[in-house]
Amino acid sequence: MTQRALLTGAFGRRHAAWHAATPIPGVDPGFARLDAFGTEIHWHQYGRLGAVYGWQIDTSGDSSGAGRLRAMHWCNAAGRHRPPQGAALRA
Repeated sequence: MTQRALLTGAFGRRHAAWHAATPIPGVDPGFARLDAFGTEIHWHQYGRLGAVYGWQIDTSGDSSGAGRLRAMHWCNAAGRHRPPQGAALRA
């Protein structure tokens, strides 16, 4: 598989959404970031709904679903805006 194919497929969407999230000062940006609500998410917990730092790709801010990809903690993406106990919220 070519690099171009990787960046335009599912991995490319995941990568783009991750890089749209906010880096945490002093933390490896490839490991953890903050979603739009300030909830910590971890790269390796992608798609793990119910996990403390689990996240998914949210496109709710864009009616076409294609232009604005956001990495969003699963609770925030579900409209709960309350992460599970143990999840870190950062100001």
